[in-house]
Parts: sequence; C-alpha cells; structure tokens
Amino acid sequence: MCTTDADQVFTRAEVARRLKLSEKTLRNWAATVPPKGPRFVHIEGGRVRYPVKDYLEWETAQLDAR
Repeated sequence: MCTTDADQVFTRAEVARRLKLSEKTLRNWAATVPPKGPRFVHIEGGRVRYPVKDYLEWETAQLDAR
C-alpha cells in the first residue's frame, strides 16, 4: 500500500508530546463545543488521529496569533 503526505497522521500521544500537554487535556479540548485544538478524526475502535497537514496548519496559526 502506498501512502502519501495526506495519509500521515499523529496519535493523541504524539500531539500531546509536541504540545507538552497531557493526553487528558487533548481529550477535554475535543469534548468542548465547538472542539478546541487541532482538527482530529475518529477511527475504528474509538481511536483519534490528527492529520499531520491539518495539525501543522493549526500549529502555525497558533504561532502567528502570538
């Protein structure tokens, strides 16, 4: 199977490490209405993944907002 950059995803643990936050904080952000933080998608088994492209765009926007 061939993967492209668009197929790349981060796990919640990877995003938490990048942001130096707990996974619980990311779960809390996801539970707010509307959700806070980077865009995520639910996959089978109740797992959450963060598309790398969307995450990097969100991260850049946070840095630009400073």
